[in-house]
Amino acid sequence: GLTLNLAISELRSVLKRGVDDGWLTRLPTENLRPLKWTPKKRELATLAEIEKVCQAAIAHTKNGVEFADYVWLMAFCGSRMTETLGLKWSDVDWANRQLTIGADGQSKNHKSRVVDFNPMLERHLKEMWQRRAPDSQWMFPSPLRGEQDRAAKNLRVTLVLARKETGLGRIGFHDCRHFF
Repeated sequence: GLTLNLAISELRSVLKRGVDDGWLTRLPTENLRPLKWTPKKRELATLAEIEKVCQAAIAHTKNGVEFADYVWLMAFCGSRMTETLGLKWSDVDWANRQLTIGADGQSKNHKSRVVDFNPMLERHLKEMWQRRAPDSQWMFPSPLRGEQDRAAKNLRVTLVLARKETGLGRIGFHDCRHFF
């Protein structure tokens, strides 16, 4: 419904230009009304489903622990995929128990935001700190970084493999944000 309504709106704009420029005398879409539709409500991912996907990744992929850290971090702080990959350890304020998301200006609206630690986020960050790559500033350093310190690009292949293993095909990274 939404896609068709957007297409009709775009067609109207093009045809209106035709009327304005004198190519058409009237809009052929003038009696066309938008379709009525109700978006499907998507169920929220549960803690058990997120855990199941993370465990499958750990058991069946090379970078399963990194993937699980990534997924849990998004679920515990509400960050988006690219925001999470862009996090540095300097974004963690241990003293004030806060995580700054988007400090690099790469958030959706180009503004950073601060998330106060909740018990799960704090515990997870401490566990990640123990496993961190000592030669990287990134929470999720690229496994292909070589001599350069670069962030990982994405973990989508691991998600596909973990979903296939669990049969939870509907779960995606953005579900972690909604879980939060």
